[in-house]
Amino acid sequence: MTTSKASSDGTAVAPKVRGGRIWGAGLLAALVGVFLNLGVGLGLRAALDIDNKFLPLTPGAIVFFTFIPMVFGVLFYQILRAVSGRANAVFAIVVLGLAVLSLAAPLSLLGADAKDWEGLTTGAALALIPLHLLPAVVLVFALTRLQPR
Repeated sequence: MTTSKASSDGTAVAPKVRGGRIWGAGLLAALVGVFLNLGVGLGLRAALDIDNKFLPLTPGAIVFFTFIPMVFGVLFYQILRAVSGRANAVFAIVVLGLAVLSLAAPLSLLGADAKDWEGLTTGAALALIPLHLLPAVVLVFALTRLQPR
């Protein structure tokens, strides 16, 4: 549980954490998220015999679509730390909520025509689900649990 300090008028004040520490932890989390997603994505692609033509499960797509959103997540966290006394709770709720909402993309592929997505199978669409959730969990843990209180 995160404790926040109160100002003289009783409003919550965010604890001070240097931006360099946030970015260091966030970029490390992004790298961990990329490597975990690569392992899971490529492992599922091999285990489920998913066609290499299915672009969302190619290494380049996995790296790009994992790293870039995680960097934006770090920026969002840094802004929250500057303006909110409950940054950790707000960040966790928003990021995990966005991760759940992002499941609409792979779930929508379940009803897509295989002609629209080369290599698309039910297994390929379902293999994308952990790739949406895993980086969110890594980033929330790294930024909310590994930062000084």
